[in-house]
Amino acid sequence: MSTDPYVRPLNHHESQQVWKKIQERWGANRGPWYPLITTTIPKDVMAFEADWFYYEIPLHVLQSMLAVHGITRIYELREPGGFDYEMDLELFEPYYNMDEGFWTSENIDWLVYASHERSLTVAGAWLIKAIQAAWPHGEQHLWRDYDFQGPPGGFSPSVRGRDFFQRVHTGNLTLREAEIIRQLLIGHGIVEYELAELVNEGQTLPGSSYPGEIEAISGYVVTATSVYIFWLDWYQGQYTLGEHKGLWKEVPLNELGADKERIIQVQKRLQQGERPSPEQEPSS
Repeated sequence: MSTDPYVRPLNHHESQQVWKKIQERWGANRGPWYPLITTTIPKDVMAFEADWFYYEIPLHVLQSMLAVHGITRIYELREPGGFDYEMDLELFEPYYNMDEGFWTSENIDWLVYASHERSLTVAGAWLIKAIQAAWPHGEQHLWRDYDFQGPPGGFSPSVRGRDFFQRVHTGNLTLREAEIIRQLLIGHGIVEYELAELVNEGQTLPGSSYPGEIEAISGYVVTATSVYIFWLDWYQGQYTLGEHKGLWKEVPLNELGADKERIIQVQKRLQQGERPSPEQEPSS
């Protein structure tokens, strides 16, 4: 059994539902939030100088605060153009990574927001209380503007990078590949699907931060009612599903040959609303 931490991309509907709850509870809506929208901070919200927060509250301490509260899985949500995930708590890294980020869990009773202005905002009375207990002088480092003096020696968070994407996969896909395919399928109006019979074609595509992070991949996109064949590729400066070569097309079940029975099983799961098969879950 794989010991890799759990992580999966949220589909479009799931992202919308989480964002709806966040907006209702905290007034955040996938864009700038406190302290960038106003310096008047509401009750149960504190905005810190991010570098000092990371320096004084190490990541494992923040994770422990959540774990003590019974949280084992979280949502990571990024600004428009980014991607959203459900993941194990151990993967919680509330850092700005060129996309602003929000983090919360199922009950939406806490929220963390990392901005491009070196601010780190924490919401939720119980989480703020835990932070204040661990960092009694935290109010000395409430965010006022971008140009603050950081901690001794500076601070550079270790954002998830190559080793993370090498460790955690969705089936035969890296997370970057899964993200790209998800966005391309949204363009076709497909948000509920499974990928099946994936084949790595061995060609690294532009945008990879290490060899093999984004590769040409072929396979099937299976929905509850239809099956499509695709080929993840790069054409005229953008990713495609093979449309330019005629490789993206709907395939009748009677033309699937040896793959037919496996595809039918996938469709049955989707029709019954079941979770993805193990091939769709993270694996090593």
